[in-house]
Amino acid sequence: MFYKIKLIYNKIRLNYFANDYNLDGNDAVRYNSLENVNKLNREISHFEKNLHNDMKFIEKIYPLVQKNINHIEDKVIDVGCGSGILVSKLIKDTALNNAFGCDFSSEKIIKCKAVHNISNFFVHDVYNKFDEKYDVIVCTEVLEHLENPDDALINLLSSLNPRGKLIISVPDGRKDIFSGHINFWSPESFNIYINKLVNTSCGEYDLQFHYIDFKNVCVIQVLS
Repeated sequence: MFYKIKLIYNKIRLNYFANDYNLDGNDAVRYNSLENVNKLNREISHFEKNLHNDMKFIEKIYPLVQKNINHIEDKVIDVGCGSGILVSKLIKDTALNNAFGCDFSSEKIIKCKAVHNISNFFVHDVYNKFDEKYDVIVCTEVLEHLENPDDALINLLSSLNPRGKLIISVPDGRKDIFSGHINFWSPESFNIYINKLVNTSCGEYDLQFHYIDFKNVCVIQVLS
């Protein structure tokens, strides 16, 4: 019964967001364009709405992120950091100093720095190479917005240090009805997709799949 109620609630909430963003179900690419994302995030009300929603999921996935950070010196980055909740939590709840967040939207980064009073945020596109390597890369609720998720994932994997870990999540495609998303993966298709991608990449990887709060989650660790 609770499961059905939550699905109905999510459907109502997502339809609300679709109406709020004036989506007609056919313009997800336009919705995810840099121009539109910056336009939406110029309004602090939009950013704060996402901040509130991001907080709920970050609380659920935070223990998994913490578990995969092995040392206080580890360099961690949240790619597609959105409202910056994860980075802020890592810095304020732990002694982790090397925690960073990046997003392709300059408007989001401006808001992240101001709201969290942290300077560890910078503008960066997920398709572009990073200047340095990281021990843990987190990329949650990003791939469903991308036109070329394969290219993004390959880039993230190449940005890991030896034995580094990539933590990714996407909504369960069977329950995700938000018209602003481009890609949809069921738990099964997500598993197949990730396995195929790492099998075509250089190196060996260990994969651990999880299902958290109606999200498909995978931790990919570099073995060689």
